[in-house]
Amino acid sequence: MPLVKVEGPRYEMYLPFLTLGGLIGPGMELLGDLAHWRNHLPYPFDIFASAGNLGFGFSVAQTVMYIGLGLRHTRNKRQGITSIWDTRTFSHREARRFKVVGVLIAGVVTALLNCTTETRWGVTHLPIAKMLHGLTPDPLDLIYSVLWSVATILIPWRRVKRDVYRQA
Repeated sequence: MPLVKVEGPRYEMYLPFLTLGGLIGPGMELLGDLAHWRNHLPYPFDIFASAGNLGFGFSVAQTVMYIGLGLRHTRNKRQGITSIWDTRTFSHREARRFKVVGVLIAGVVTALLNCTTETRWGVTHLPIAKMLHGLTPDPLDLIYSVLWSVATILIPWRRVKRDVYRQA
């Protein structure tokens, strides 16, 4: 099949971020323990005490992104486009749609799952409350986790500076 140059700006996900971003939460948790920074900063700024939740939010966002890429690749295969490159590059409109849907799904799923452990309602009323006995609910952890999940969807995009070709 002949290749045709794609007109207009193209965007791609910078996939190494998905690896690096997953190390930030555990790295901050370890740094907080080793440097004894945990619980020494004022409450809303003590991100080291909430660092474990960053990893959770990142995992949800990463899963949403990979599912989205998989669905896009499946759609392209049905249309006869077999190049993996066409799965990774997006037009401005497609990238914006991917971000909006990804942010909504990742934010809502992260918030719902965190409601089980980070709200007083989840710790006392859900069937897993006995397992969570002694856990202190902290809504700020929920907020940090959702914000990191949203940032994980929005950050790794970059504009493609080279010419992009796709199968005709």
